[in-house]
Amino acid sequence: MIKQKITTFVISNWKELLIFACLLAVVLKTQMDYRAIVKAYDVSKEEMRLQIESLKEIHAEELRLREEALQSYRDTIDKIEKNYLLSQQSLEAEQTEKTQRFEKQFSEDKEALSEEIIDTFGFEYVE
Repeated sequence: MIKQKITTFVISNWKELLIFACLLAVVLKTQMDYRAIVKAYDVSKEEMRLQIESLKEIHAEELRLREEALQSYRDTIDKIEKNYLLSQQSLEAEQTEKTQRFEKQFSEDKEALSEEIIDTFGFEYVE
């Protein structure tokens, strides 16, 4: 008896039941798709977070290396400046020494001084 009523109901309302079944299938599929999209979004969000963290680490490393290179550059410049000052002092001392030697040689032995100038620069002495 109940079977017969159900069968009669299904036969008389098969279109509505089919529409209801299709709508139910669409709702279930939509829910599954929505869950898949949310899961993909979460995975993408996590990957982006990891990429940002790794980029921050790379950036920090580049900043550290840049600072090391700048410090090395500053140290080298300081070293070059010190060497330059020492060289300048050495040259000034040597120049003063040569000037004093030439002044002494000029007052004592002019011939030896002229010979040294001729040998050094390749000039010819003309009187």
